[in-house]
Amino acid sequence: MIALESPFASALNHLLQAESWARERLAPFAGETLELRAPPLPRLRFTIAADGQLIGGSPEPSAAAET
Repeated sequence: MIALESPFASALNHLLQAESWARERLAPFAGETLELRAPPLPRLRFTIAADGQLIGGSPEPSAAAET
């Protein structure tokens, strides 16, 4: 799934670059993993980096969000 997660992480990080407040709110969760579920799309997993950006792919999520 890394092939799908990396472009999504890049796109989300591009948006986060313009919003320092969002990165600041995510930073305390550094090291946590989340999974986004939006059927019928595949599940996407991201890990939150220390700077509040997202890293695509991870083994097990700490949290999951489904739409």
